[in-house]
Amino acid sequence: MLTVLSPIFALLAAATNALGTVMQRRAATVVPQSSGLRIGLMWDLLRTPVWLLGIGGVAPSAMFQGAALATGALAVVQPLFMLELPFVLLTPRLGGQRC
Repeated sequence: MLTVLSPIFALLAAATNALGTVMQRRAATVVPQSSGLRIGLMWDLLRTPVWLLGIGGVAPSAMFQGAALATGALAVVQPLFMLELPFVLLTPRLGGQRC
């Protein structure tokens, strides 16, 4: 039973991490631009709901990764974690945006 769960957890980890990353990137495009790193950037991001939703996608990803590694072998789940890249490329297209 555990060997069936590990690929499921790994796929969930890849999908939630991809979704969270795309949402954080979208949020970073709407905050005011500056020529360098500034302290107010974090405050601007914290007030952006899309960025907070992105954090909400990345946090469960870490839990899914831990569950996948706890229930399966690294050689099984690591290739599935790599599916994050195709998920990242598909996510903007689902929202009607170009990559």
